[in-house]
Amino acid sequence: MAYATIYRAEFKDVLGLLWRVDIELNGWSGGITNFVTTGEPLTIEMLNNGDDWVSASIHGSTVKLGVYAYSDFQWTALYNGIQLFRMSVYYGASYTLYWRGFLDRDGYEENYDMVPYPVTIKANDGLGMLKTMPFKYTTTVENDTYYNFRQTEAYILNEIFNKINITSWKEFINIYESTMANGVGDSPLVQAAIDVDIFKDMNCYDVLEKILSKYDAVIVQDMGEMIIYRPVEINQATVYGRKFTSATAFTSTSMAPEQFISRSGRRGNFIIPEGGSLSLQTPLKKITINQDYGS
Repeated sequence: MAYATIYRAEFKDVLGLLWRVDIELNGWSGGITNFVTTGEPLTIEMLNNGDDWVSASIHGSTVKLGVYAYSDFQWTALYNGIQLFRMSVYYGASYTLYWRGFLDRDGYEENYDMVPYPVTIKANDGLGMLKTMPFKYTTTVENDTYYNFRQTEAYILNEIFNKINITSWKEFINIYESTMANGVGDSPLVQAAIDVDIFKDMNCYDVLEKILSKYDAVIVQDMGEMIIYRPVEINQATVYGRKFTSATAFTSTSMAPEQFISRSGRRGNFIIPEGGSLSLQTPLKKITINQDYGS
């Protein structure tokens, strides 16, 4: 089945930019009902669980959509299932995808009053949901079987992403073990393999964090896509990567990180922060790891 729009909100921000928020229902084939938005219709928040951006590998995101309810508990039906309703946020006249996630029923509150009254519809990008999903796959009953044998990191990541309906993702990791193929089209994730039973009884969030932290990489949603990258690499003009559509199918891609922060002739919307301190760490040329697997 596929997601189709059942509810829609459209508005312009203070700069006159057009935005559209679609609530999509899996398997829906009917018409579209328009929301009436509040004075603060859309808030997008990027989450950080660590002291800084690099120290935490997983950076989820949340969206709050402010709408009016014209009858008591009008929108509670949006929270009747897990991953049943999806939210897609678009911007500009061409409706470019900006963010995508699922409605979040945790912590939902509705202070009903004389109608109409404002309601906040919350959604998250799915990464936080991985904390409640064991690292298992389904044979008969949901999540009834442990993964086994030695699997590539790309396979492990793809299995995790499939649990939150992510069918494609990008990876920008350009650090390789000395015997790996290391061209711009080569991914270390399809060359490194792990005995997956070391992840037994872990949830998918922790498994994802273990793999990313090894590379000092982070994951974040960007323009509706899940992106894995190493922050130390984004000072380059071009960063090479791979777009995966399965554990074994991927194509080469690249990105040009935005680096203009109110520089002369190349002004941006960012404010230059106050001065700080620089500390250098000696890089490692080679690492050798010996593992006693116990069998």
